[in-house]
Amino acid sequence: MTISFNLEGNEYELENISEEGQSIYRALLFTDQQLSLLRSEAVLLARAKKSFIEDLKSEVITIKSGVDLGALFGKE
Repeated sequence: MTISFNLEGNEYELENISEEGQSIYRALLFTDQQLSLLRSEAVLLARAKKSFIEDLKSEVITIKSGVDLGALFGKE
């Protein structure tokens, strides 16, 4: 199976480029995969941050008012 890639509108076959070019291509693929993983992690961390902020707000309200909002709304 021939692997090809598009670079600036031109199609190239991986087997037709030098070993150095193939190595660069593999490094590019690795970098792209790592960026994708980091984006996914960033989304998860943003969700966790939002959850922590909401928990902290609830805790502050509980301390200030003496009312446990978690107990009122069924949160544990």
